[in-house]
Amino acid sequence: DWTAFIVEDDDDDEDEDDDFYEDVEDEDDENSSPDDVGPILEAAPAPDVNWHLQGDAPFVIVDDILPKPLLDKILIEIEKGTKHVPGESADCVLERDGSDCGDERWFAYSLEEKGQPRDIFEQAVEFIVKADLERVLPHSVAAAVKGSSWRILLTESGDPSSVFHYDSDEDTDYAIPGTPLIIHPLLATVTYLTDYGNPTTVFDHAITSREKLYAPKAAYVCMPRANKHIGFDARLFHGSGAPIPKGKGKLRIIIGMNYHTRQSLETIVENVTLNENGLVKPIDVSKNGAMKVTPWNNDQNIITEEEIRDTWESFELETSAHGLDLCGVKHAPCRLFARLPVEEILHNETDKPGSTIGFQLGQGDFVIRQVPGKKKLSKFPPSDDKATALALKMLRERCAIYEKGVYTMNPPLNNIC
Repeated sequence: DWTAFIVEDDDDDEDEDDDFYEDVEDEDDENSSPDDVGPILEAAPAPDVNWHLQGDAPFVIVDDILPKPLLDKILIEIEKGTKHVPGESADCVLERDGSDCGDERWFAYSLEEKGQPRDIFEQAVEFIVKADLERVLPHSVAAAVKGSSWRILLTESGDPSSVFHYDSDEDTDYAIPGTPLIIHPLLATVTYLTDYGNPTTVFDHAITSREKLYAPKAAYVCMPRANKHIGFDARLFHGSGAPIPKGKGKLRIIIGMNYHTRQSLETIVENVTLNENGLVKPIDVSKNGAMKVTPWNNDQNIITEEEIRDTWESFELETSAHGLDLCGVKHAPCRLFARLPVEEILHNETDKPGSTIGFQLGQGDFVIRQVPGKKKLSKFPPSDDKATALALKMLRERCAIYEKGVYTMNPPLNNIC
């Protein structure tokens, strides 16, 4: 009974999330708590999924991913194109192509056909891709990668507006009739270029059903540290909006990357010409011998101590389309709230800067609430033929990568394969 739909992206529409729903009422309480919104929606503990990274872990940490001279050079180029007034969003343009830093770019690279970096940005991406294909993804998955989309994101530390989400090729979201879900990359990564900003918070929640509502059983809080890299299962719900700021007012600068079996639709390719005068050619750097790779295994690193739970703080997770991706068509619109030991995490940063901590979530630590006054989804036109065709190709390519009958993509691929 599912209907495929898309919503046209309109940068001028400040309330575009409300376009998904009928009879929307405005909500002006910016400091909401779980007690003053709609009723709690019952959610079962999220089922375990099969991890697809080396070490059978939900994510892998790589310290000192880039040679220091290359990291320093990249930061200089980003600073040249950045305008930032404290308390406001940072504007950033890369001189190499004249496009916003946050635009998705594509770097073709596979185990069989290595990429040819044209400047220091692609040189950094090449270092990251090589490490991920060799040290993070298992060979059976890495062999299917044909490249990665990449972008540079700048946010001020303490900015709570980051949306929690699942990574996908957004231009193929909900593109296949009968499959009301998004197509995840083979791997999602974050590479921190500075020591500042909110952490990347990853919940062990993947879309495994649209009939049942699930809540995560664990949360992983990855604090920023310059040259720290995390590769994680792209099916996991994540974002940087948790109110755990490090270096208040300073810029969090990251390279975000997604790995695919073919070029994603959302990458900028048309009408983009590299500015030869603005290109900083690759520099001469030796192999990065300082790199340290650590699979993050749940059993070894999750903190379960109950004595610190009384100090946990509740906060709302910003979402797109009022929680559509996590709650699904059946349960959206919804609002999400989580509890974490914010002070404990910040205190830990003084002794172990840039650390990563996992927390076991109990009842009440992740709350899903109904949005009062909102009706169910409106009907939207189907995706265009190009998006549907590409989405089908991407899913069928995954049939050759993963076993059938396990939670490898969402939903399981048996109906597609």
